[in-house]
This record gives sequence, C-alpha cells and structure tokens, in this order.
Amino acid sequence: PKKGLVAADNEPNGQMASRQRAEFDEQGLPVSWELQVATLSAQQRAEEIAELLREKGHKAYVSPVTIRSQQLYRVRIGPSLQRQRLIDIQADIDAYFGVESKIMKFEV
Repeated sequence: PKKGLVAADNEPNGQMASRQRAEFDEQGLPVSWELQVATLSAQQRAEEIAELLREKGHKAYVSPVTIRSQQLYRVRIGPSLQRQRLIDIQADIDAYFGVESKIMKFEV
C-alpha cells in the first residue's frame, strides 16, 4: 500500500535544516538548492505532479527543457538555501512517486 505524500515542513523549529547555515559562492552570494523530482515528456502530467506537491505546501514548479531536440518538462521543488530541507523530504518524494530525485544547485 502506497503511503501518503508528506506535507512540507516550512517551520524552522526543531528541523535539522534550521541549524544549518547557508553556503556562499565565490562572489559571496548564497547558494540555493532544488530537488529535481522528475523529467517528463507530458507537460500536463508534470503540471499535475507539481500541483500535488504544491497542495502539500512544497514550492514546486515545472521548467521546460529541450534535450536532443525533444521538449521535456522537469518538476522541481525549491529553491532552498538549506540543502538539508530537501534531503529531509527526498526519500518520501521518491517513494511516493516511484522516482529517483536529484538534489542540484539552483541556477537561474
């Protein structure tokens, strides 16, 4: 039986992430992280997954990307200054959607 999707925990109290300091790059700018949940060929399915994540309080969005002339849609959560927050939810997200998500540096 599939367990339910965990809700986002945006309260810093008691979280490991709240005690973790932000990282900074060579220019002194904070480094942000995101969790890439899935890459899909169907935009509608990507939007459905992002909406489900948003309903649980996650900052989810879809970004289009072209790979080998194919239009794909990435579902991502973030950005977050605290990588640990993404680590904390990664296993649950992976189990719920049957994916192997990746934590990546956020790039504009």
